[in-house]
Amino acid sequence: MLRRRVSQMRSLSSSSTSSTPRARSALPRLPVPDLRQTLDRYLASLEPLLLEDERLGKSSFKSAYSLRCKWAQSFESGIGKVLQQRLHALDRASSDNWLDDNFWMEKAYLEWRAPLLVNSNWWLAFHDDDLIPQSALTGESSDNRAGITLWQVRRAAWLVHRVLEFKGKLDDGEIHPDTTRTGIWLRRSTQKMFNIGRIPAQFCDIICSPPPPDSSDSRKLLISIHNWFYAIDVYQHPDSPTDIPQLMTPREIATRIRAVVLDVEQRLATGERALPVGVLSAD
Repeated sequence: MLRRRVSQMRSLSSSSTSSTPRARSALPRLPVPDLRQTLDRYLASLEPLLLEDERLGKSSFKSAYSLRCKWAQSFESGIGKVLQQRLHALDRASSDNWLDDNFWMEKAYLEWRAPLLVNSNWWLAFHDDDLIPQSALTGESSDNRAGITLWQVRRAAWLVHRVLEFKGKLDDGEIHPDTTRTGIWLRRSTQKMFNIGRIPAQFCDIICSPPPPDSSDSRKLLISIHNWFYAIDVYQHPDSPTDIPQLMTPREIATRIRAVVLDVEQRLATGERALPVGVLSAD
């Protein structure tokens, strides 16, 4: 039983999406947008901008809007018609759909130069927990070390523990891989949540390959504080290759995070400053 469980862990990267094709087949195929409808939406989106121009004393709305309509009509009957035909051909050649198979990851994420968290994923912002003491929010605390309070360390440890508990349930199949209460959920969407990184490149960033599931690197947590980076263990070291690594308790994780904070405090106290490479770790 134990050996089979370890074998499942080692084959995680190949088996985690085994049920995904069945879920995808139950979804309607993403359609190719109608060109005329797309142009109508484009013209509608211009209306407030053209009205604002008219208010500022620039071109009248009627003449400016009429000109854009002519441009849209010319595009629809010219190069737009050719591009629409090519888009349909691309869709027919794509296993899933024209967008996900060819453009989405690169255009929506890897090629975009603006910070994603504030420009795209702003809904990820967390609300302050009512249980957080005011001293932790303001940093006015006797246990403040390197600008980080003990409360923040404990909170981070619990967040890491709960997230990794969720990951473990995903890996073990305890969470249904295809559906949620709101409908079909593609398990593939979780593949890039763990053990993976985005490497900056000149024109299009690169998604690095995750380490093997049985590698010790896949059981570490990367922490950045004041531009110093630390890798700490969050799973107990197995006694043998056949043992299953056990997730550390929140207290154990907090102890390791606290050690990192104290090391950073000592570095700052001696005047040491890290290179500001932390900016590259932000979306």
